[in-house]
Amino acid sequence: QWIGAVSRSGGILQVVSTTKTDTWSASLGAGVTSSEVTGFTASVTPSSTSSKILVTATITGAIQSQTGYILYRDGSPMNYRGDAAGSRTRVSTAAGSSAYGESVTFNYLDSPATTASTTYSLRILNGENATVTAYLNRNPVSDGDAAYSWRAASTITVMEIAG
Repeated sequence: QWIGAVSRSGGILQVVSTTKTDTWSASLGAGVTSSEVTGFTASVTPSSTSSKILVTATITGAIQSQTGYILYRDGSPMNYRGDAAGSRTRVSTAAGSSAYGESVTFNYLDSPATTASTTYSLRILNGENATVTAYLNRNPVSDGDAAYSWRAASTITVMEIAG
C-alpha cells in the first residue's frame, strides 16, 4: 500500500540573508580581544523547536595579525569553535596574517531548540600582543581612490531546515 504523505523533514522552511557592502573597521586591543561586526547579523524565528538552522557566511576582511572569527547566537559564542587546549583561543574559523585581505567562508548547522527570534552575528578576534585595526570589505593598506584599492561585500545567511 502506498502512503501519500511526503515527509517535510529536511526541507527548507525559510531563508534570511544580510549582505554588508559598506566598510567596517575596529581597533582591537592587545591580547585576545574581539569586536562585533556592526550591521552583519541575520535573525530567524524557527517554526518548531526541532528545526535546524544552517548558518553560512563569507567574510572579506583584513587584519595585520592572526585573525579569528567567532560565530555568536543571541550575543553568546556558539559551540562552533575548536576544542579547548591550554591557553589556545577557541574560534569558529581563522585566517592568517594578511595585510591585503582574504575571504573566509564557513557553514554550520545549529540546533537552537527554540521558536523565539534567534540572531546570528560575527566577532573578529585579535590574538596578538599589540593593538591592531581590523577591516571588513576594504583594502587595509591603501584606501585611496585607485583601482588597486578594492572594496568587497560580505554576507551571512541563515536557513531554517525542518526537523
